[in-house]
Amino acid sequence: MAPGPATMPKTNVLMRQVAAMAQSPAIDETEVHRIARKAHALMQSDASGAHAVLGIVSAFRGDEAATKEHFRAALQLQAQAALWVNYSTSLTLLDDNQGALDAAREGMARHRGEAALAGRAIEAAIQSGNFGEAAELVGHYDKLGPGRPHRFANIAVKLAKAVACGTMSEAGAQALIELLTTIQRRQGVRTLTSGVDVCEDSFLYERGVRCTPVVASSMNWSLAGALAERPGLSEALGHTLTAGFVGVADGSHA
Repeated sequence: MAPGPATMPKTNVLMRQVAAMAQSPAIDETEVHRIARKAHALMQSDASGAHAVLGIVSAFRGDEAATKEHFRAALQLQAQAALWVNYSTSLTLLDDNQGALDAAREGMARHRGEAALAGRAIEAAIQSGNFGEAAELVGHYDKLGPGRPHRFANIAVKLAKAVACGTMSEAGAQALIELLTTIQRRQGVRTLTSGVDVCEDSFLYERGVRCTPVVASSMNWSLAGALAERPGLSEALGHTLTAGFVGVADGSHA
């Protein structure tokens, strides 16, 4: 008798659920708890997958130590490229963008031919202000032949060119990103998306955050005040890179 179709591991189903949740403006805490409970129940049958799910759940909860602990446990059992991608993405959810880049780098060292890891590294490099490295990673990504350019390839190259031309510094960009994170953590607001947009000859580092537009506006005022107190940072950015928060939740999610 021919074998029937393969059954998708239950941890994969949970992984798809938490991945979908990561794109939502609001986090359903009840659903997060339910997924965590199911992942714990699968620890005996698929420990690596269960730890990966719990790692993402920990990121939703803002627990960086638990996120790292679960992913390290998962990677010790089964160091797949997809796990490194998920680990890096989870650190981005925690606004540990440098850690996200480090995780992507470590994964690439073990899986040099994986375009998905190179792509994740490009995003993490941009999000952490490592623009020159992002452009270098675009070259590596293209050599892997995924069939089309990375969606942030053009932005990465333009950012690296701005740094090379001296119109802004990476150190200034990284200080600005750190300032964003400090203000955001003080407010207790979680990130949904982050990235850089090109505005003619300048760039906007923008974070979509899980709060109302009113709260995001207040955070932007705090950012403006902090920058006013640090004129040296504005000089390092050369008026080329600006930043801001965008609230993505309505009043019911505040």
